[in-house]
Amino acid sequence: MKKSVLTIMILFILFVAYSFAEGLYPKSSGNMERTLYITGEEAIESVMKLHRGSDIELEDAVVCEYKGANGANMIIWASLSGNKNEANILLDRMNKKMPSSKMYRDFRSFMYKGQEIFSVKGMGMENYYFVRGKWNYWIAIKNADSENILKTFLDKLRD
Repeated sequence: MKKSVLTIMILFILFVAYSFAEGLYPKSSGNMERTLYITGEEAIESVMKLHRGSDIELEDAVVCEYKGANGANMIIWASLSGNKNEANILLDRMNKKMPSSKMYRDFRSFMYKGQEIFSVKGMGMENYYFVRGKWNYWIAIKNADSENILKTFLDKLRD
């Protein structure tokens, strides 16, 4: 009996996690199809490479990539910090580096439904990043309606 209850609980947790991932990172977004979806250690390693040796600790991460016609491309890096303060420290680090970055330009911020979003252009993409709770998000979009894609993504986020 205990094994059955435990098995049902595990299946329920996996179902909820899968449903959340499919809602936030669906198989298609606009005219683009998801071509990559990784989580856990592999995703954490990918995010850590972006921070080039910064002393950060992550609990989890997601890397998701979409591709479409005419070179449309979107990559989402999401990282889970241990608490909100750590997530905000990571955001502050990024904000301090962006204005002097040779790779990114046109640093700005704007509000969308009470969410502060930071934006930079670079690597041939429109890049948006922000913190929500314990999660940091970086969304890079090329050859697509980047602001509408960003807003759709933000509207799906749960606190």
